Amino acid sequence: MTQRLLTFALALALTVPLSASAKVLWRADYETGDISQWTKAQQVSSDRLQVQTDRVKEGKYALRATVKQGDNPINASGNRNELVDVTYQPEGAERWYKWSTWFDSGYPSSPKWQVFTQWHQFEDFGSPPIEFDVVGEEIHLTNWTKTIWTTPLRRGEWLDFLFHVKWSKDPKVGFVELWYNGEKVIEKTFLKTDSKVYLKQGLYRHADIAPVGVVVHDGMLVGETREDVEPTPPAEEPDTGGGTAPPEGTPDAGTGGTTTTTTTPTPTSQPTPYGQSPANEFDQQSAGCSATGGIAFPLAALALGVLFRRRRAR
Repeated sequence: MTQRLLTFALALALTVPLSASAKVLWRADYETGDISQWTKAQQVSSDRLQVQTDRVKEGKYALRATVKQGDNPINASGNRNELVDVTYQPEGAERWYKWSTWFDSGYPSSPKWQVFTQWHQFEDFGSPPIEFDVVGEEIHLTNWTKTIWTTPLRRGEWLDFLFHVKWSKDPKVGFVELWYNGEKVIEKTFLKTDSKVYLKQGLYRHADIAPVGVVVHDGMLVGETREDVEPTPPAEEPDTGGGTAPPEGTPDAGTGGTTTTTTTPTPTSQPTPYGQSPANEFDQQSAGCSATGGIAFPLAALALGVLFRRRRAR
């Protein structure tokens, strides 16, 4: 009887499908104590992008980014000190990004742009397809040069961002959704998000801005699903509409800001996994982790072990 039960347990274990756990594709939480999770840094000196413990959202470390007038480490427009993850997002890739940003109490107010998170196109010229920036006393989400969401700038507190995007050159395929401080502020909105983009974070601003700017970033996670980056998301009503592409200038259905879209038709292609940069480009920098599990393997191993011991005893 015992052998029959063990045989049944073994057969059951081998038929149970493996369940995939949450999979972080890439992270920049600075818990390494340095900036090694990123591909490279664009900074004029090491004091501009500092991993520090004075102010953190989670864990022990966060990044303090400082920009002074004249900081131009790559001899391009504007002043900047930014970290770069050169992992190009392919056409059709669907990604979730989660991070937090703190604006210093003395953060300057200017009618000029100040970018704190951006996804730049591979060609490295022109306005980026997606950027989060500050203009005056507002935070903006900008698609190319079109502002699609705004909210008042809040200094001296952690601001949480959960950004869902599908990267595509086709405005009928690409889309964005945004949660800000736990509230959904942009419903799924279709637009051209582009592909072969890479992530930059720190601070990049117009060269005319003179006062010192300081922001702190923490907890950047990238995943394929919301559960990957936010294992226990708050309950929400189901999305039954599947998203729409509202005409240009239409207010968004979300809260905390307004949303508009702009579209330009372009072709599409099939997605490829995160971390596949074009050949002969930068080395892959994937600091995330993944795992699969469940009861199948442990149960099978236990059953085989017991059967093996019984046969040896005989």
